[in-house]
Amino acid sequence: MQMGRYLLDTNIVAFLIHDSGDVCKDVLGIMEDYGNQIVICGETIKELYALYRHDRFMQRKWSNCSEMIYDFCSDFGVSVSYSTREHYDTMLHLEWNEAEQHHDPSDLLIIAHAITERLTLVSSDRKFAFYRSQGLRLVENKR
Repeated sequence: MQMGRYLLDTNIVAFLIHDSGDVCKDVLGIMEDYGNQIVICGETIKELYALYRHDRFMQRKWSNCSEMIYDFCSDFGVSVSYSTREHYDTMLHLEWNEAEQHHDPSDLLIIAHAITERLTLVSSDRKFAFYRSQGLRLVENKR
Protein backbone atom coordinates (compact mmCIF):
# COMPACT_ATOMS: atom_id res chain seq x y z
CA MET A 1 0.00 0.00 0.00
CA GLN A 2 1.13 3.53 -0.71
CA MET A 3 1.43 6.08 2.04
CA GLY A 4 -1.69 8.14 2.11
CA ARG A 5 -4.44 9.91 3.93
CA TYR A 6 -7.27 7.77 5.29
CA LEU A 7 -10.60 8.33 7.04
CA LEU A 8 -11.79 5.42 9.17
CA ASP A 9 -15.47 4.54 9.14
CA THR A 10 -17.03 3.89 12.53
CA ASN A 11 -17.17 0.13 11.97
CA ILE A 12 -13.39 -0.03 11.51
CA VAL A 13 -12.82 1.95 14.71
CA ALA A 14 -15.20 -0.35 16.61
CA PHE A 15 -13.43 -3.47 15.29
CA LEU A 16 -10.04 -2.06 16.31
CA ILE A 17 -11.28 -1.05 19.77
CA HIS A 18 -12.74 -4.53 20.27
CA ASP A 19 -9.59 -6.13 18.82
CA SER A 20 -12.13 -8.41 17.18
CA GLY A 21 -10.06 -9.80 14.34
CA ASP A 22 -12.57 -8.35 11.86
CA VAL A 23 -9.99 -6.11 10.20
CA CYS A 24 -8.37 -7.51 7.07
CA LYS A 25 -4.65 -7.58 6.37
CA ASP A 26 -4.80 -4.60 3.98
CA VAL A 27 -6.46 -2.39 6.60
CA LEU A 28 -4.04 -3.53 9.28
CA GLY A 29 -1.22 -2.58 6.90
CA ILE A 30 -2.67 0.91 6.58
CA MET A 31 -2.94 1.23 10.36
CA GLU A 32 0.59 -0.05 10.98
CA ASP A 33 2.26 2.27 8.46
CA TYR A 34 3.21 5.33 10.48
CA GLY A 35 3.72 7.28 7.26
CA ASN A 36 -0.04 7.31 6.75
CA GLN A 37 -2.28 10.05 8.07
CA ILE A 38 -5.24 8.38 9.80
CA VAL A 39 -8.33 10.44 10.64
CA ILE A 40 -11.76 9.94 12.14
CA CYS A 41 -14.47 12.54 11.83
CA GLY A 42 -16.70 14.04 14.49
CA GLU A 43 -19.64 11.97 13.23
CA THR A 44 -17.72 8.82 14.17
CA ILE A 45 -17.30 10.16 17.69
CA LYS A 46 -21.09 10.63 17.86
CA GLU A 47 -21.66 7.06 16.66
CA LEU A 48 -19.06 5.64 19.07
CA TYR A 49 -20.74 7.49 21.91
CA ALA A 50 -24.10 5.92 21.01
CA LEU A 51 -22.48 2.46 20.85
CA TYR A 52 -20.74 3.02 24.17
CA ARG A 53 -23.94 4.19 25.85
CA HIS A 54 -25.73 1.07 24.59
CA ASP A 55 -23.01 -1.21 26.04
CA ARG A 56 -21.70 -2.30 22.65
CA PHE A 57 -18.14 -2.20 23.96
CA MET A 58 -17.83 -5.17 26.29
CA GLN A 59 -14.32 -4.21 27.30
CA ARG A 60 -14.99 -1.80 30.13
CA LYS A 61 -11.38 -0.83 30.71
CA TRP A 62 -12.41 2.80 30.18
CA SER A 63 -14.26 4.82 32.77
CA ASN A 64 -16.06 6.79 30.04
CA CYS A 65 -16.42 7.14 26.29
CA SER A 66 -14.06 10.10 26.10
CA GLU A 67 -11.27 8.00 27.61
CA MET A 68 -11.98 5.19 25.13
CA ILE A 69 -11.75 7.55 22.14
CA TYR A 70 -8.66 9.30 23.50
CA ASP A 71 -6.91 5.95 24.06
CA PHE A 72 -7.84 4.76 20.56
CA CYS A 73 -6.55 7.94 18.93
CA SER A 74 -3.39 7.87 20.99
CA ASP A 75 -2.69 4.17 20.41
CA PHE A 76 -3.12 4.41 16.63
CA GLY A 77 -1.92 7.97 16.00
CA VAL A 78 -5.36 9.01 14.80
CA SER A 79 -6.50 12.63 14.58
CA VAL A 80 -10.04 13.99 14.58
CA SER A 81 -11.45 16.17 11.81
CA TYR A 82 -14.68 17.99 12.56
CA SER A 83 -17.39 18.65 9.99
CA THR A 84 -17.73 22.05 8.41
CA ARG A 85 -20.28 23.65 6.13
CA GLU A 86 -18.28 22.35 3.17
CA HIS A 87 -18.77 18.76 4.35
CA TYR A 88 -22.51 19.29 4.73
CA ASP A 89 -22.71 20.91 1.28
CA THR A 90 -21.04 17.83 -0.20
CA MET A 91 -23.45 15.56 1.69
CA LEU A 92 -26.48 17.49 0.48
CA HIS A 93 -25.39 16.99 -3.13
CA LEU A 94 -24.76 13.24 -2.92
CA GLU A 95 -26.97 10.96 -4.94
CA TRP A 96 -28.32 8.33 -2.56
CA ASN A 97 -27.83 4.63 -3.09
CA GLU A 98 -31.54 3.91 -3.51
CA ALA A 99 -30.98 0.44 -4.97
CA GLU A 100 -29.62 -0.73 -1.62
CA GLN A 101 -31.87 1.59 0.41
CA HIS A 102 -28.89 3.39 1.89
CA HIS A 103 -30.29 6.42 3.72
CA ASP A 104 -28.15 6.64 6.87
CA PRO A 105 -27.31 10.34 7.36
CA SER A 106 -24.27 9.50 9.50
CA ASP A 107 -22.85 7.33 6.72
CA LEU A 108 -23.55 10.05 4.17
CA LEU A 109 -21.75 12.66 6.27
CA ILE A 110 -18.73 10.36 6.70
CA ILE A 111 -18.68 9.74 2.94
CA ALA A 112 -18.99 13.48 2.27
CA HIS A 113 -16.18 14.17 4.73
CA ALA A 114 -13.89 11.77 2.84
CA ILE A 115 -14.81 13.25 -0.55
CA THR A 116 -14.41 16.87 0.60
CA GLU A 117 -11.06 16.28 2.32
CA ARG A 118 -9.80 13.94 -0.43
CA LEU A 119 -9.27 11.19 2.12
CA THR A 120 -9.57 7.50 1.26
CA LEU A 121 -12.41 6.03 3.30
CA VAL A 122 -11.75 2.68 5.00
CA SER A 123 -14.97 0.77 5.66
CA SER A 124 -16.62 -2.63 5.88
CA ASP A 125 -19.88 -1.24 4.53
CA ARG A 126 -20.49 -2.80 1.10
CA LYS A 127 -23.02 -0.09 0.20
CA PHE A 128 -20.27 2.53 0.07
CA ALA A 129 -18.87 1.31 -3.29
CA PHE A 130 -21.84 3.06 -4.95
CA TYR A 131 -20.35 6.45 -4.01
CA ARG A 132 -17.12 5.90 -5.97
CA SER A 133 -18.78 7.44 -9.03
CA GLN A 134 -19.28 10.60 -6.94
CA GLY A 135 -15.63 10.95 -6.01
CA LEU A 136 -15.24 8.56 -3.07
CA ARG A 137 -11.93 6.77 -2.78
CA LEU A 138 -12.54 3.59 -0.82
CA VAL A 139 -10.59 0.76 0.75
CA GLU A 140 -12.96 -2.08 1.56
CA ASN A 141 -12.32 -4.11 4.68
CA LYS A 142 -12.85 -7.58 3.25
CA ARG A 143 -13.43 -9.77 6.26
